[in-house]
Amino acid sequence: MADQVLGWVKTIVVYVILVSAVMNLLPDNQYKKYVQLFTGLLLILIVMEPVAGLLGSEHMVDTIYQKAVEWQEKQERQRVLSEIGEAGQEMIYDAYEQQVENHIREQLSDQGYSGVQADVTLSEDGIRQISLRLEGKSFVDQESRQKEQKRIQAMLQDVYEIPASKIQIRIG
Repeated sequence: MADQVLGWVKTIVVYVILVSAVMNLLPDNQYKKYVQLFTGLLLILIVMEPVAGLLGSEHMVDTIYQKAVEWQEKQERQRVLSEIGEAGQEMIYDAYEQQVENHIREQLSDQGYSGVQADVTLSEDGIRQISLRLEGKSFVDQESRQKEQKRIQAMLQDVYEIPASKIQIRIG
């Protein structure tokens, strides 16, 4: 028990020394408040770890840590987006839409479609809509055409992790 307490105290002392060194090496003050918040949360987790172990909830500390990391990443994304402004965001969205459209065209061209028109629309949450018009293959009947549409739809769902309702496909 005494060894565990000594190890815990050593961990806290090393942590405080490392945080002090990092804080002194930061080149820009705009990041200091984020680093201080994050390191403060880490210190709370380090201090609470033995208590959580006694209560039998070790993974509670991991969950809290993961939430803190996600929150920190979200704050950083919002800060970057606010700095680049609306025009910059629009340029990023346009470039991403173009990249996804090119990727879809390439995939479907490899599957034998000669005329692939792809239109991708983004929102802040991800892909809002994918619209495709495909040419280059002929189908014997409507059923085979629908099977092909469902196959392509399933492929896009897997690749882009979006629901089928956001994918429109016209073949012919």
